[in-house]
Amino acid sequence: MTPFHAVEITLTRPATHRELRHARERARLTANADRTRLLVGPERAAPTVPRTCCDAS
Repeated sequence: MTPFHAVEITLTRPATHRELRHARERARLTANADRTRLLVGPERAAPTVPRTCCDAS
């Protein structure tokens, strides 16, 4: 199984809508309601489900 990590970034001032749009072009991220914290996630949308011994190949 591959681990997935996220990085939380705390800003000293709220990001503007233009700054958020610019940042979203370069990385997959979300902002909290007051735009002072950003969360950068992995490139993949969801982790793959590991196969078990009983799964059909």
